[in-house]
Amino acid sequence: MSEPAIKASVERALGDITNPRLGRDIVTAGMVKEVAVDAAGAVTFTFVLTREDPGSLARQARKAVEGVSGVTAVKMNVVDSADAGAQSAVRPSGRPAARYPRISRRHSRGTGSESG
Repeated sequence: MSEPAIKASVERALGDITNPRLGRDIVTAGMVKEVAVDAAGAVTFTFVLTREDPGSLARQARKAVEGVSGVTAVKMNVVDSADAGAQSAVRPSGRPAARYPRISRRHSRGTGSESG
């Protein structure tokens, strides 16, 4: 199967997955970006997930692509929608990595008047 045919099949397979939060498929919802297929049939794409979306959507997307005829490998970069333009936060589980707020490390020092 040709690369364009595999890409079209991948996009159709991903289009069959509905995001329950949005009530739309993940392709028209803009959650699937940069689908690419190489000559060997390896597929790479970015999956944009929000904190409100179930992590199972990423697993469903991977399984759908793996089931497409002609696909030999899948590399899915899962990114948080807040970071969609930034670097991906890829985890083996297919869920975005947790983001922690910055914590100020300021320590107040005593004036020396305390008795100890």
